Amino acid sequence: MFGFPVRLLLTDTASSILSFVFDNVNSNGNIILINNQRFSVDSECMGLKMVSYGYATVLLFIGSFEKKLNRKLKLYKIIGVLTLSTFFIIIVNLFRIVIIVVFQSKPETLMHELVGLLSFEIYFILPMYFITKWIVK
Repeated sequence: MFGFPVRLLLTDTASSILSFVFDNVNSNGNIILINNQRFSVDSECMGLKMVSYGYATVLLFIGSFEKKLNRKLKLYKIIGVLTLSTFFIIIVNLFRIVIIVVFQSKPETLMHELVGLLSFEIYFILPMYFITKWIVK
């Protein structure tokens, strides 16, 4: 129930971003139309696996930095870091959708998977590593 409205928001936002690059861009539901070519933002494009991997990664960062710096985060700070990571996960998925559409990477192709992995590393892991380290310090 939560995923569908977010997917529609991601589709609409991605089409707005794509309109800076392409002429004649429209979105209708979970479909992006560019010059009459359809791109469907499927439920898999929400990156539900990315959500679970993202939370697990952040919790590993927290545990690692707590041990390394001999500190213990309060519950509200852990919840804050997880909330911030939710924002970054949504941003990663937005950029991933835009890049996949720009390069017309079909699902189940190597390029499609590489875009997902690189987006996760660049737009999620790197910033959350430094943010988590800063918060634990």
